[in-house]
Amino acid sequence: MLNEVRRAAPGDVNERRLVGLLEVGTLALAYLELEEPQRWAVLGLAWSPLGPLLVDRATDDQVDRAVALVDPATRAVRVVWRDHGERRIYTQVAAAWHPDGRRLLLTGDLDDRYRLYLLTPGEAQPRPLTPGPADVEGGALAGPGWPHLYYVSGEPRPEERQVWRLPAEGGPRERVSPLPGTNRPFVSPDGAAVAFLHSDDAMPQELFLGARRITRSPPPEFAATRWATVRYATVKGSTAGVDLHLRILEPPGLDRRRRHPVVFGPVYTDTVFEVPVIDAEGATRTVRTHVYTENTIRRRRFPILEEEMRRRGYVRSTRVGASELLAVNVRDAVDTVLAMHQAGRYFYEMSDFAPPGTRAAAATPQA
Repeated sequence: MLNEVRRAAPGDVNERRLVGLLEVGTLALAYLELEEPQRWAVLGLAWSPLGPLLVDRATDDQVDRAVALVDPATRAVRVVWRDHGERRIYTQVAAAWHPDGRRLLLTGDLDDRYRLYLLTPGEAQPRPLTPGPADVEGGALAGPGWPHLYYVSGEPRPEERQVWRLPAEGGPRERVSPLPGTNRPFVSPDGAAVAFLHSDDAMPQELFLGARRITRSPPPEFAATRWATVRYATVKGSTAGVDLHLRILEPPGLDRRRRHPVVFGPVYTDTVFEVPVIDAEGATRTVRTHVYTENTIRRRRFPILEEEMRRRGYVRSTRVGASELLAVNVRDAVDTVLAMHQAGRYFYEMSDFAPPGTRAAAATPQA
């Protein structure tokens, strides 16, 4: 794949995303004839064991998505599925081959959730394989001839990432990651066994086989450190009829007899699970937010309240267009501060956040 970036003059095309096929014997390179490469980004490429190349693309504004199959012999491109969503500004979609090498496994937000779908080329609509109310994250894990599919989901709690397995043709699913927290799967070549990189709010990533821990990376000083106490909560939002998810980090030894200022942020947290960052290659990825908030807690001894910002959200009703983004995020912040204030958990100075018709006051901490 070639991402041609030019230092263009205002109004010129900034970049073109091209996909080429290289003939190994002759080293001849030929680019595919893809629709508007200056407007469509390439989300993913995958070869079927039977020969065709899967090309998953979306427009830069995330409104349109197209999945195409390419015949490597003729370089013919055939679009097998399209999706259109006016209110999208961020998406978490993916595509992979089914174990039979003929059908496609799509991750998309066709309804109120990110689900895993099965698409037979030639059919108009894919068939959902996973239910709500949890979201699927990333693409399905499947290999040639595997009897099962694996995927990562926010079920049973949005602050966790658990690994699930279901039959290749669909059916009852089962959770295969036994520990609460975040689990990144690595499936054996035959699809029979799964290892996990597991972490939670008190432990960095370690390798597990089932519940058996394989690696122990931190030095002894890590276990001797008093880390923050992490809690999760939900409050009612006033703009979309959905709950807002919060993560609360309390420094060790917090004196509940006193009132404490609260650090509200980082405000760019997409969900209570992650925050977007740009890596060394310029690609956007997500990381757990405690990487940098832990240091603030231990230095300043302040509780930290992190609230999801509905740039992506958990359901379609929480994802908003760019024109609505600022107003909705401010409203969500107000809802969060008011809810925590009314619950009496901490002291807040709310005069800068209180909406018209409300009165800010100090809250009394409760155990």
